[in-house]
Amino acid sequence: MDHAHAESEILWRRLQELLLRHLWAAHIPVWPGADGITLEAVLRTYPQAVADGRVPSPAQLLAEHPDLEQQLAIFFTDPDRL
Repeated sequence: MDHAHAESEILWRRLQELLLRHLWAAHIPVWPGADGITLEAVLRTYPQAVADGRVPSPAQLLAEHPDLEQQLAIFFTDPDRL
């Protein structure tokens, strides 16, 4: 694995952890491992949680985590990419 790929993987993991923390804090009722729910399935609930005003928006996340700009853009245009 080259350095750029390793760095990209680290940023994707950071994004996943960030989104999960916000979902957890918002008491989103689905969680990985519960009834066979996958991490990816839980993360795909984030855009709806944004629409419901329960978690920070993409703009808020970007303002707080500019280093995740590329990952945020990809996630919010194609959540299945995680």
